[in-house]
Amino acid sequence: CADGRPLSMRDRRSLQDLEAKLQVLRRRGRHLEIAERNCCNKVGSALRPMK
Repeated sequence: CADGRPLSMRDRRSLQDLEAKLQVLRRRGRHLEIAERNCCNKVGSALRPMK
């Protein structure tokens, strides 16, 4: 803790659960960013005039 006391077992478990959820959300965010880039690239190539 910030005040120097150790975390209780329940708090430690809650912290681990929240950290795991954060890791999943970050991974999903990266996947969404990649999907968005792929989609933008496909739309951009479709709208680009043929050479």
